[in-house]
Amino acid sequence: MKSFLRRPATAMVPMVQRWASTMSKNVVLAQCGCGGVQFEADLRKGIPQLTVCNCAACRKVTGAVQLPFLALPRKSVTFTEEATLREWEPTALAKRLFCTGCGAQIAMDYREENTIWICLGLLCDDQHFNDWLKNVVNDDGHINLKYPCGHIFWESRPPIVEVLYGDHTHLPVSEDFGVYVYDAAQE
Repeated sequence: MKSFLRRPATAMVPMVQRWASTMSKNVVLAQCGCGGVQFEADLRKGIPQLTVCNCAACRKVTGAVQLPFLALPRKSVTFTEEATLREWEPTALAKRLFCTGCGAQIAMDYREENTIWICLGLLCDDQHFNDWLKNVVNDDGHINLKYPCGHIFWESRPPIVEVLYGDHTHLPVSEDFGVYVYDAAQE
């Protein structure tokens, strides 16, 4: 049986070494599954918005029922490994950044001057991100960011979302882009 990974498990070693040497708790290190795409995100300016996309296009390219994105200032994201990073432009609205090595979705680029939308799952394994997250979640479990967070393209959600998650009261829902703020990282 062939392995789908193009890089050995040791591909993560340089990232771990960089993480260990990172002094700032504001810097989050992230990578795709094979390590072909790695980046750092400086959270000093914060994350202006989080959206959870329910559109069919995101389902088709990820195989997931929903895809959460974080708005990050472009200046705060530095790609440190781009060997397998590619762009795909399925519509005039946006480009999708993905890894050709493992297929991971990396980001959506709506060509906003100041903002890039990074796939949330790529950041979740970084302890600095998890520490940062503890500071923006209030006692009710809601996320406090610069702009409202919420589901986008809610009407496009598949019925399984209700089965899996039930009540969606923590995040507002919108039929279209809804709570999405254009260029949310603009100062």
